[in-house]
Amino acid sequence: MNMDDGASSGLYAHGKYMTTPGRQLSNALIVVPRKDKPIQVMINGEKVSFILPPIIIEGRVYVPFRGIFETFGATVSWENQMVAKKDVEIKLSQTNYAYVNETPLFLEAKLRNIAGHMMVPIRFLTETLGAEVKWDEKSRTVEIKDITEIPSL
Repeated sequence: MNMDDGASSGLYAHGKYMTTPGRQLSNALIVVPRKDKPIQVMINGEKVSFILPPIIIEGRVYVPFRGIFETFGATVSWENQMVAKKDVEIKLSQTNYAYVNETPLFLEAKLRNIAGHMMVPIRFLTETLGAEVKWDEKSRTVEIKDITEIPSL
C-alpha cells in the first residue's frame, strides 16, 4: 500500500469505508480475526497470566521467561539473561543452548526475542525443572504439574 498523504490508502471495516481512498487501490492489507482459542498455561491447576501471551512457533509453545520463572519464585535478571533460585543458576542465550550451573543444556528450539521479551519453549521448563508438562490440543492448554515438589528452581 502506498502511503502518499492518504490518497492511496483507505480503511474498510464492517462492510463500509471508514476512510475512502482518493484513487483506486492496486493492493490491500486484510486483517481478519483469529479463529484459534488463545493458549492457556496452567500450573498445578492455576491459570498463569503473562505480559505477552503464549505463542506457538514451529510447533512449540513459547512463554515469556521472566513470567514463567517468577511464577516459581526465581530471581530474573534481564540484563544478564539469567535466572536463579537457591543453588541453581540458568543463563540463557540466543543459541540452542542454555547453561544450568554453567553446564550447557541443548534446547531443541532456541530462545526467541519477541516484542522485546525473551520467550522460552515450555519444554525448556520441563528439561530444567523436571516438572510434568502436558499439551491439550483441543483446549490449547499447557498443563504443568508437581512443580511445588521441585526443591530447586
